Amino acid sequence: MASNININNIDQNYPVAGQDNDSQGFRDNFQNIKTALNTAKTEITTLQDESVNLTTNNDFGDNEISKAILVDTAVKAPATATVDGETTIDFQSGTYKRILVTGENPTVNIPQLINFSPSDSMSHIIYDVRSEGTTKLFTINNPGGSTIKEATLTFPFSVEPNKRYIFECWSPDGGSTLFVKYLGLYE
Repeated sequence: MASNININNIDQNYPVAGQDNDSQGFRDNFQNIKTALNTAKTEITTLQDESVNLTTNNDFGDNEISKAILVDTAVKAPATATVDGETTIDFQSGTYKRILVTGENPTVNIPQLINFSPSDSMSHIIYDVRSEGTTKLFTINNPGGSTIKEATLTFPFSVEPNKRYIFECWSPDGGSTLFVKYLGLYE
């Protein structure tokens, strides 16, 4: 961003020492300095409002970040969602989901995945699924009319108590097609 601050119209040699100086020159210089300071204030405010901040969370919207080399990064671990029956998974709330299957209902369905990234990008979610009490069944059941491509498992999937099952789900077209893969058991 190029600055619009104009310092060329400020006369740094005015007033001239030892001579009677016209007061209009003072007024012109003060006005030009005031205009430059107001422009600087506007540009600084824009930078503060729109630039990446190292001490707060940043929301980039759907803007691209290019040529980034990421070091020492992680996916935020969310609070565990307690689920009995059906649940909706919101992509915008994070790409790592911890699910604790509870209650009397032996099957958890994910009937809808919402807010996937645009169809010209790849959405990716990791599910960390556990069961409370007894063995439950976990299924991703044609969410929102999606076509499911199951690469490594069949649903419903048995989830035994006190074990964690890790699944990966991704979509290259905004959620119309889902690829699901069972990554393994974490005990």
